[in-house]
Amino acid sequence: MTKFELTNINLHLEHELNHLSQTMDALYRNAFKDDVRQVVLFYKDEIADWMLQLKDRFISCYDIQNLLESKKGTIPLAGLKNAGMGNNEIEIMKGDIIRLMAKSILDTYLNSLYKKPATSRKIEIRTGNWF
Repeated sequence: MTKFELTNINLHLEHELNHLSQTMDALYRNAFKDDVRQVVLFYKDEIADWMLQLKDRFISCYDIQNLLESKKGTIPLAGLKNAGMGNNEIEIMKGDIIRLMAKSILDTYLNSLYKKPATSRKIEIRTGNWF
């Protein structure tokens, strides 16, 4: 996995995080952003490893979701707890974080699949009428 792909995952996550945080109560918004950044930093090496395994076809896209779901219990979200968010809402936020992480990883992976074959083998992509 390239550094560009890791950066792309982080940028995609940041974009999704900002979008989600705008739907939250202002009281929790900054705590949510900080908590998610800590979670992403904590799992950064695992995300890089998962991307390599995806590329080498050792795991599937479905496995990524399962791997992330298995981490749900280890996501602390201490900032949201300190801000007074209830346990049910925190569990919902954990699910949202996992969904955002999976989406960012899989979007980056799938984009890398579709960009490389046409450019590396100099395949001409036909445009116009197909029928």
